[in-house]
Amino acid sequence: GPLLINDADGLTISGNVVIDAESRFGVFEVTGGIATLDGLTITGGSATTGGGIAISGSADVTTRNVTIDSNIASSDGGGVSVTDDGVLLLANTTLSNNTATGGGGGGLFASSTAGNITAVNTVDFDNITVTGNYAGEDLGGINAQVGVTGTIDNSIFLGNRAFSIAYEGRAPDVTFGGNNIVAEIEVIEGPVT
Repeated sequence: GPLLINDADGLTISGNVVIDAESRFGVFEVTGGIATLDGLTITGGSATTGGGIAISGSADVTTRNVTIDSNIASSDGGGVSVTDDGVLLLANTTLSNNTATGGGGGGLFASSTAGNITAVNTVDFDNITVTGNYAGEDLGGINAQVGVTGTIDNSIFLGNRAFSIAYEGRAPDVTFGGNNIVAEIEVIEGPVT
């Protein structure tokens, strides 16, 4: 199964390492504590949500110098999903070629709800690239739902695709800072094969 991180106390996983789940399961599942992923390539994940990294519970995750590439979710968040009270900082990170086949946020999905409980997630982006991601429903790049807060600085959103809504991403409560490049995507009129 996925590499499970639960109740980590400042855990750091680093190195120039490729972690490939070979489409058998999600790569990382982080359910609590503070964790940093540094220098990794996270690829080949396949899960319901968060094919590359699934963040839930009270987890606080930082990625630095990480590539999250070619992961699949059958619902939301092909590359990364953040639910419950999760916190995520992406720094010098690339989200590329990830797919959410039955939902939104091919690169990243951040939910503001957990069941009947409203939770506020925080997602910060600094010097990230979000490119070539696909969502089977909407928002190929990033789908950060209402209530998810954070900032986006020095980042590029380019060439993401979605079945229904032509946005690189949606993040109504996330602040766009300076030096961002955002390009509109192509709306696909039918299923991509």
